[in-house]
Formats: sequence, C-alpha cells, structure tokens
Amino acid sequence: MKKMKYNQTQNLFSNKLINLIDLSNYLQRKSKFKFNLIKQKEKLENRDKKQIKGHKKIKQGVKSRVSRLLEQDTELLVDRFIGFKQINKQIIKTIKGQVQRAAQSIKKRKKKWLYQKYSYFFVCFSFIYKETINKIH
Repeated sequence: MKKMKYNQTQNLFSNKLINLIDLSNYLQRKSKFKFNLIKQKEKLENRDKKQIKGHKKIKQGVKSRVSRLLEQDTELLVDRFIGFKQINKQIIKTIKGQVQRAAQSIKKRKKKWLYQKYSYFFVCFSFIYKETINKIH
C-alpha cells in the first residue's frame, strides 16, 4: 500500500470527521423529535395524575447535564483532530473511553435516544480511525 503524504491524510481525516459531526447532529435532531413525541404522550397520560412538586426541575436538570456531555465530547473530538500534527493512539483510546463513559452514563439515566445517537457516533468514529491509521502505517 502506498504511503500517503501527511497533509493529504490530515485533510482526508478532517473531512471525514466533519461529515461524522454532521451525521451525529442529524441523528441528534431526529432522536430529539422522537423524544418530544414520547414526552407529549407521557404528558397526556399523566394529566390526570397528581403533579409532584419540583418534578419538572429534576427532569430539566438531567436533560441539560446529558446535552452538556454530548457537546463537550464533540468539541473535544474536533479540538484533538482538526489541525492535529500527529495521530496518537493513546489520545484515540482516551477519547474512545470518554465516549463510552458518556454513553454508559446516558444509558443509566434511561435516555435511550441519546444512547443510540452516541452508539452511531462511536461506531463511525472507530471506522474512520482504523481507516486513517491503515493509510498512514
């Protein structure tokens, strides 16, 4: 296999990462829409039941924490890979670990739509990483 010049590899990887982030954003929008439909259904079912004081605040807190996790990891991926001088396997492992931990914490909070979105993102990311490493070495 021909070795690629470093700049070509970096551009290829950056473009694929940008496409991955677009895909990830699309999946997030799609899953948020589904989540909103489920929420509306739950509201209708719970309309007759007594509201627990402070219940809404707790729900919003969990949702914002989960979305903050997603934003941080996406930013971290972009910061580490765009304008990056050397692809380091240790950094990739660290990012993979962070993505998996975030996915697990989301799963614990029973936010299935977010967990699925994260799974797609992680699978795509792994594929791009393997492909790029094969072209460099």
